[in-house]
Amino acid sequence: MSDSNPVRLTPSGPPETVLPSASPALDAALRHAAASSPVDRRRILSEAVRIDPRSPDVWAALGEATDDPVERYAFFRVGYHRGLDALRANGWRGSG
Repeated sequence: MSDSNPVRLTPSGPPETVLPSASPALDAALRHAAASSPVDRRRILSEAVRIDPRSPDVWAALGEATDDPVERYAFFRVGYHRGLDALRANGWRGSG
């Protein structure tokens, strides 16, 4: 069996994928939410989604801020996919 696209490994391993840092506004919103009451936390995180809807961090924080198992699953699932999107946008090709 012949593979037309063999995997080529280098002695140094797969290339490193580096994700950019979150914006200062998003970092501030996440810190503010973490220090807030549960009721305010949900509102602050909902506003943080508007700052950067592609951030996996804000979706993970929303998942942690709810007790509803369906909402938790939905928020974490969106965060997982936003994380994959971020990896791919920064050069990740499925390894490394």
